[in-house]
Amino acid sequence: MGGLRRVLGWDLMHNGECRALMFAAGARSTLFISILFLSTALLQYANEGAGCTSAKGNEIAWNETMGRLQTEEEADLANVGCKGKVLGGLRPTSLLSSMASVANVIIAVVLPSVGAIIDYSDIRKKVVVYSFFYFWLGNFVQIFTSSSTWQISVVVQACVCSVSYMVHQTSILSYLSEVVDDDDGLKQINMAVRVWELGIMLAFMIAVAAVGMVMGPDNLPVKSQATLSQAAACVCSVPFFMVTMRQLGERKAKHKLPEGSSLLFGGITKFKKTFRYLSSSYPQASRMLIAAMFFEAANSNVVNSSVVLISQVLEIENPSTILLMIMVICVPGAMAAPSIQRRLGNKMAMVGILLINILASVLVVTVVNDPEAADYIYIVGFLYGVGLGATYPIQRTLFLSLAPCGQEAEMFGIWQSCCLSIQWLPGVIFTYINEVTGSVVSAIVVVPVFHLLGLICVLAINLEEGVAAANETSHLKHLGIEERAAGPGGATTKVTPEA
Repeated sequence: MGGLRRVLGWDLMHNGECRALMFAAGARSTLFISILFLSTALLQYANEGAGCTSAKGNEIAWNETMGRLQTEEEADLANVGCKGKVLGGLRPTSLLSSMASVANVIIAVVLPSVGAIIDYSDIRKKVVVYSFFYFWLGNFVQIFTSSSTWQISVVVQACVCSVSYMVHQTSILSYLSEVVDDDDGLKQINMAVRVWELGIMLAFMIAVAAVGMVMGPDNLPVKSQATLSQAAACVCSVPFFMVTMRQLGERKAKHKLPEGSSLLFGGITKFKKTFRYLSSSYPQASRMLIAAMFFEAANSNVVNSSVVLISQVLEIENPSTILLMIMVICVPGAMAAPSIQRRLGNKMAMVGILLINILASVLVVTVVNDPEAADYIYIVGFLYGVGLGATYPIQRTLFLSLAPCGQEAEMFGIWQSCCLSIQWLPGVIFTYINEVTGSVVSAIVVVPVFHLLGLICVLAINLEEGVAAANETSHLKHLGIEERAAGPGGATTKVTPEA
């Protein structure tokens, strides 16, 4: 029972800000997970817009015998791949990867400035609140997605929802290391936030999927289920976030803005200085940042490629059951993360999780690549669930064990920036391969390649050296700007890139 309380963060509930972080995870998780239902609907709308069957994406040709266009049933029986294009010449199967790439380019440009606002100003809580509001508003607009408005929903998802979600996540997670007093507490709040996030995602998916099963596909088709999901997410997220708004405290600036700099461009300058600082003083932390660039780029492409694979390659009309299974496995994966770290250590735990993700992707490319192999998708889903569930708490803990103390908000800022810096790249490569070859399976090769590059970088980390360097700054944790500048005994201590 005590273990369950620890996993759920129950022992931290007396801390109002810990409670705020867990409830914020619940608020954003309902809005975030609803995109899985919406993505399937957008794919069907794109198929229709390209003149193909909505569910399986097959070409609707002229029926010479009947003197008319084929029905969807006839076209699916003929099983001729869709040749139509949408949104300026894209295959429908490239829609989700292209949408994600556009979003990730915007995020990569915007996020350094967001990090500067968090570090150099006292409006961090306002960033948390307003970014959530725009995230919520974008989801509200998507309730009204239809055959005549789906293109608008694509733009809203790429330019509003995805961007505001990442701004919100970056700003709220910058509180993590500031609400606990030691590394054990940091591991616990990291795990608790992830479990709350995954648990509420799971509960939401089960509820929406259950309604779909009870009503049946005739009464609640994929597109209607997406509308239901968006509406339910908008309703369910509000009470969670109300708790966050009440319990989350204001924060003063972590650093003073350098003279001649601005919040708009200061983030980019600060990113370069911070990365150079870590590379010279904490090289193992910088190696972890480079690793995160690659494996987070791969992780970001898993969901979008899975939706296309399941619905268009394996010809399973509604991927929600498979995606639900992945979410179910993600929860015990996240709960097992601290145990895995204790047994293997932070570095080898990260290596093991990356190997699991690589195995899942290799199985997709080599085995689960046609409708006859559809049953094997459950094995792949299990592996992805374990890998994605355990990845986030393990990677964050590993990075913070290598990074200097007393700069936690700054470290989370550069962590988020690095994680997002090339997330657009797998989507671009996926789209290019898919457009050239017309093969979704061939395009999915990009996922294990990026996971492998991340694995190579993790293996290059000298854990003992990195932890020892970081521990030298442990006395600086939770101190203010002047205290950190003064250092122990009043001596000036170099703890920031600007110092």
